[in-house]
Amino acid sequence: MSCGAHPGDSAGPGGVEWRALRCARVDAGLHSGGLRLASHLDRPGCCADSRARRHRQDPGDPQRAVRTRVGPVVKLSCVHLREEVRRWRGAPVLDRPRRRTWIVQLETDCGATAAGEIAWLPRHGPEPDIPALVETWARGWLGRALPDAFDDPALPTPVAWAVTTALASLQCVWPTVDAITENGLLHADTGSAEAVARLWSAHIAARPHIRTWKIKVGRLPLAEDLARLCALTLPPGVRLRLDPNRKWGDHDPHAVRADLADLPIEYIEEPVSWPALEQWARAGVPCAADESVATVDVDTLAAAGICALVVKPSTVGGMGAVRAMLQQAADRGLDVVLSSSLEGPVGRAHLEALACMLPKPQPAAGLARETLEEAPEAVPQRERFAADDDPLHRAALRFPDAVAIECEAEQMTFAEWDRAADVAARALGARTGARLAVEIAGIEGAVRFFAVMRAGGIACLVPPGPGREAATEAVGVEPWGPGTGRSPGVQAARPATILWSSGSRGTPRAIVHSLGQHMSSAAASHVHTPFGQGDRWVASLRMHHVGGLALLFRALVAGGTVVFPGARPLRALGATHLSWVPTQLVRDAGAPPDSLRHLLLGGAAAPPGLVARKRAQGWPVKTTYGSTELASQVCTSTVDGAPEESGAPLAGRLVTADPGIRVRGTTTSLGTWGPAGIEPIADPNGWYATGDLGRITAQGTLQVMGRADTMFISGGENVFPETIERVLGAHPDVRRVVVVDVPDAVWGARPWAFIDGELDLHTVRTYLQGRLPRHAWVDRVLPWDNAGVGTTGKPLRAWFRAAAHTLSRAAD
Repeated sequence: MSCGAHPGDSAGPGGVEWRALRCARVDAGLHSGGLRLASHLDRPGCCADSRARRHRQDPGDPQRAVRTRVGPVVKLSCVHLREEVRRWRGAPVLDRPRRRTWIVQLETDCGATAAGEIAWLPRHGPEPDIPALVETWARGWLGRALPDAFDDPALPTPVAWAVTTALASLQCVWPTVDAITENGLLHADTGSAEAVARLWSAHIAARPHIRTWKIKVGRLPLAEDLARLCALTLPPGVRLRLDPNRKWGDHDPHAVRADLADLPIEYIEEPVSWPALEQWARAGVPCAADESVATVDVDTLAAAGICALVVKPSTVGGMGAVRAMLQQAADRGLDVVLSSSLEGPVGRAHLEALACMLPKPQPAAGLARETLEEAPEAVPQRERFAADDDPLHRAALRFPDAVAIECEAEQMTFAEWDRAADVAARALGARTGARLAVEIAGIEGAVRFFAVMRAGGIACLVPPGPGREAATEAVGVEPWGPGTGRSPGVQAARPATILWSSGSRGTPRAIVHSLGQHMSSAAASHVHTPFGQGDRWVASLRMHHVGGLALLFRALVAGGTVVFPGARPLRALGATHLSWVPTQLVRDAGAPPDSLRHLLLGGAAAPPGLVARKRAQGWPVKTTYGSTELASQVCTSTVDGAPEESGAPLAGRLVTADPGIRVRGTTTSLGTWGPAGIEPIADPNGWYATGDLGRITAQGTLQVMGRADTMFISGGENVFPETIERVLGAHPDVRRVVVVDVPDAVWGARPWAFIDGELDLHTVRTYLQGRLPRHAWVDRVLPWDNAGVGTTGKPLRAWFRAAAHTLSRAAD
């Protein structure tokens, strides 16, 4: 990336800067047009062709918990290629020359997809015939197992980089992303040093998790001024890295060292080219090798006193060479930063995937996340209310005219949503930390939702109904009205929302999330279930539940449209995506809409029989596992996954099941709102105990067995109601089922079943024979009662249990 602060600062080799997270718009068109090659493979499910999970010990956990690394050994079945055109940085927006790039998408026999970006690498000869190279590669690799591809010497450049990064994304789910050092880039496009530093101050404050900030400016006096101004606002322990792009050759290294000695400089990336770089390193300047890494061996760099390597896999020979280089660097005590010379829309996810696949020590593989930083076009004429890292503002910049929200009578584009939220936030003024109730049923609610966060408040998605007053009192919801002073704007790590858990197993809890946690969940969902421009996700779940609210954040990632149906029937909406609970799937007895490509099923345990029947009818059902505490999905299956399983963990999540299910990752909530404020839900090592029981299959997928707090003892045997429900749910005549424990004078407790279906006790017990041990056979079958179904369609186990106990006492 190149961001000169002066017209004289030219772009460095490969210094291409594109808008962040544009992969949705790219992915949306990958299946139409361009090159498409496919093999005639049989397409077995993931269960048959997946590899066993790999285990890694977690050094930060005194329990030495097993960390699950999930990634199926799959075969390539299809390759898509699409041409894109982007602008080079280094000139005003309207004058930037356009450059051609290509997106290659790989598809596996399990239905998983991942994209890689192909662009011509400077100094690698004339621009090649990309379609021909991809076709040559694809014909040799279709039908082969993925792991063999990483060290294949036949991969052509630059196709090698695109293919390798896409393969890496398919192979792993970032099991060590929490150990990767995160870096950030500070842009200095225009304006005075003071103006740029003011802009950076808010930028740095909004990202407290970043430990190193990189300034890329070619002129030494300006770089020093910027570094000094920036250092005044750095939090304790945060450092700066300077990247002059080899433009300090006219300066004395000893003088530079003396001038910068009082600044928190981590190191300076290649202030001059090799071999002059050695003189700077020997003068005591903390130098990192960047471009020289591709031409000078590690031993020579280490002997010269270089302290770090900036490694770009695309320019040093692919992953095989990077693995060897990192091992050499570790042996010689050199730090390493993994970066990319082809910074494109899928760069961040690829760097995370690649970093996780590198040999230990993992913390040495720092992750340079330049690709996510949105470069300001200029110092603004007026201060925007929306901060630079506000996801709504970024979405408005990337696809301003795309429809973000659609209701029956009106639509709103991303640009309109951004402006409306800006106006509403200014009317609110500074409401830092204020809990403000928000109801989202369409455009107005979505505007108010982001206005609260931009005003510094916490948006409380208060549930409707009789529990509303108690919920608002519990968190101290404040009245709407203007505040005083200027709002701090959006900050990714600050409390942003309060959602209430479903209460299906007791009193609902007020769950607090940051905006960053919601966006992390949305980004991971997009990797598994792409949702981009032209896609339409129907808001069929209420927005005060996490499964409904998550749609707004998913739209911001890639420009998809959230559709509020109103009175319109499903088949009139052009839906491409749906989020349903099992009850909604039961109620729709027809064929799926022709436009539908993804149906996420969650919120409650889905009977395997229901899933199998609906898939047979053509419904693209993906079973999921998640919770309010974890910002929606944790695991999601493929459409051909085993009906009783919930799929593999999404990116950024670590899942253990031994047998209690624990989760750690970037979406775990800040905690619950209590009398003393926010009370953490995770342990000191970041693990959240869900209270569910389950197991990790040999294929790396999660199978949920039940709740630890619903298990009961009958005649000395442990009985799990969810296990009985899963078996009964596979019966072709069972639509829904809930099993509860009822006191019994002889056995202590016995299972009773509420069944939505025409089955009597004799039929049920006959069906259970040979499938479950005798102590798990139900003693009574009761008719289903919709009074026990919550507002989301999720059965309320406590209601059914109370109903069964009432009937039991009446019988006595």
